[in-house]
Amino acid sequence: MANIVLASLNVKGFNVLEKRSRMLYDLHKQKVQILCLQETHFQLHKMPPLKNRYYPVLYHSINTLNKTKGVSNLFHKSIAPNIIDTYADPDARFLFINCEIYHQVYTIACVYAPNHNQTTFLIRTLDKLSQFAKGSLILCGDFNIAIHPSLNSFTGRTSIAFSRINTLRKQLHNLQLLDIWRLQHPDDRDYTFFLQPHNSYGRIDFIFLQHNHLPLVQTSSIGSILHSDHTPVFCPIQVPLAPKRLSPGDSMNPFF
Repeated sequence: MANIVLASLNVKGFNVLEKRSRMLYDLHKQKVQILCLQETHFQLHKMPPLKNRYYPVLYHSINTLNKTKGVSNLFHKSIAPNIIDTYADPDARFLFINCEIYHQVYTIACVYAPNHNQTTFLIRTLDKLSQFAKGSLILCGDFNIAIHPSLNSFTGRTSIAFSRINTLRKQLHNLQLLDIWRLQHPDDRDYTFFLQPHNSYGRIDFIFLQHNHLPLVQTSSIGSILHSDHTPVFCPIQVPLAPKRLSPGDSMNPFF
């Protein structure tokens, strides 16, 4: 049994070559094998060359008109996913992938919620996800909302109606999705983003796993801000049929 390391990160733009190269090199060094990115800002027909020596398998949800929004899923060269199906949001807010990795079927969902009407968007997106998902479901992304304000917001407050937040929580519960970092750090306060309009910190970036994954996850962590205004969230997942020596190799050349 070996770990596959999953990470989620809002990159706040991914068009600059040097930024992409440094960021992917750093994530490679941290042994990330499945990478969910939000706010990539790619535009259809104007995308930069994205070939990368560490993450050669890439899928995107891309804005057709402007360099805004956008989500991407990247797979490290150390794993070989068999992609079964994909569903990309026309508005470049989410990307769902059904795939098989070491004989286990996963649905990996990457979501970038807007900064207004977050709960409406997330509830509708989760409904679409419930119809698409197969196998073990993993949900990552920037939700732009502190789902439990008393713990996930520095002030402990939110401007979003608690009735809407509770509806979102219930839908996550119906999909058997659990906030893995909060489960493992029940009383800790750590944050992933500084919310300038409210002059406050918040934990708005998440990795959700279904409850049957919990015995396969020994740890999860929130990283440091390096190349974005968000921090990455990391989660190693044990894969029973994966080779024991399953980890990205090292290289000193960070560029494409």
